Amino acid sequence: MPSRSRHRWRAPLCIAFATATCASADSGCLLRVASPSECAEGGCGFETSGLVCELAMFGGVSDALIAPLVIAGGDGTACESLAPSEVRGKTVLATRGTCPMSRKALNAEEAGATAFICANSVPGDAPARMSYFGDEESLVSIPSVMISYEDGERLRAVADDTWAMEFAHTIDEGHRLRRELDLKQKIFQADLRETDVGERIMHLAEYFAQGNWTTESTVLVRQAAVRSPNNPELLYGVATYFWNFRHDAATARGYHEAAASAAALQVVDPSLPATAREAAMTVVKNVVVLIPEDKPQLLVLRTFAAHSALAELKEILFFLHERRKLGSGAVLEWANRIENIGDHAMLLSVLAGFLREHPSREDDDWMSLMQEARGKVMASCAEQTELDCEWFFLDPEEQDNTPPKEPPKKKPRRRKIYAGEL
Repeated sequence: MPSRSRHRWRAPLCIAFATATCASADSGCLLRVASPSECAEGGCGFETSGLVCELAMFGGVSDALIAPLVIAGGDGTACESLAPSEVRGKTVLATRGTCPMSRKALNAEEAGATAFICANSVPGDAPARMSYFGDEESLVSIPSVMISYEDGERLRAVADDTWAMEFAHTIDEGHRLRRELDLKQKIFQADLRETDVGERIMHLAEYFAQGNWTTESTVLVRQAAVRSPNNPELLYGVATYFWNFRHDAATARGYHEAAASAAALQVVDPSLPATAREAAMTVVKNVVVLIPEDKPQLLVLRTFAAHSALAELKEILFFLHERRKLGSGAVLEWANRIENIGDHAMLLSVLAGFLREHPSREDDDWMSLMQEARGKVMASCAEQTELDCEWFFLDPEEQDNTPPKEPPKKKPRRRKIYAGEL
């Protein structure tokens, strides 16, 4: 077997099994195959068997990894779990399609494979650079590459446990992928996995975002969220990145929900210092005002209600009312707890406005919920206040210019003390 240093920085060879063009000469990928006869002669003959390949955007990078070749079982796509007894310690060859490529590589790694190859499914197409789906890229650590359809067919024709594959790379200091490789080494090295480094990763992300290095900054902010799932300020920062910088509202919404949930739980946690709870409440307020009818408002209010945090619940409801950002879910939560929160006049005014003008008033289910809420508040209003509760639901022309207010509380009369009682 050749020494590792012999192949560390060599470019891909376009000899045996090569496609028509050597399009991936600058791909950073080095993949070679050796036949049983070559290995029997010693040295495995990697110098004469090269393939054109593309490194994936996920997974590790090996200087010189040598392992037997095996074809993925089942339908050959590696989209389902693989049998460890078949792939452990080997290089898995799978076909493109059916599921994300990062899922295929992750299935191979979880079954014990040491490397992953994906063959393109379109004849004549050069190997593509495999991307990832969700946060799977943070879990894949084995080297992963793509080869052409033609090279994949040739490998399938000869693959068995006696064939060997070598993975290496050609990423020197001046290579176009060097910056990305350096980032991966910083993010995925073992000592960082054991600590919460979300803040440090976010600082790196900000640096790359300022330089308009979109791919790198996106990888970093995703990793920051993975590493710090209970840090509401960081999660809100990740959401802001996707909302403002990437203009990706769907992804931002998911992180807004995560930030709202984490922040609400910190607000109601009595073991945290007051400063931490105040900071979490700030995140809550920043998120719940964004889209009134979105999920974060409801997540926060239900968390407060579940923990009997009535003061915080009232604070958020009044905060939203001041900014005209109350959503339907918030109004329903207020109505359900009107006995504790109070301010019947304020809530009745909101309900009347919703029933007159809300975009969802044509929805029968929505209208049913609002009428149920109205009934609860009206019953409480009649019992606990001296308001003209029906006034709020009159037509505007029937109402007076000034809405009714609760009368001031009467002071208890002092009984006159007579001289004889002294």
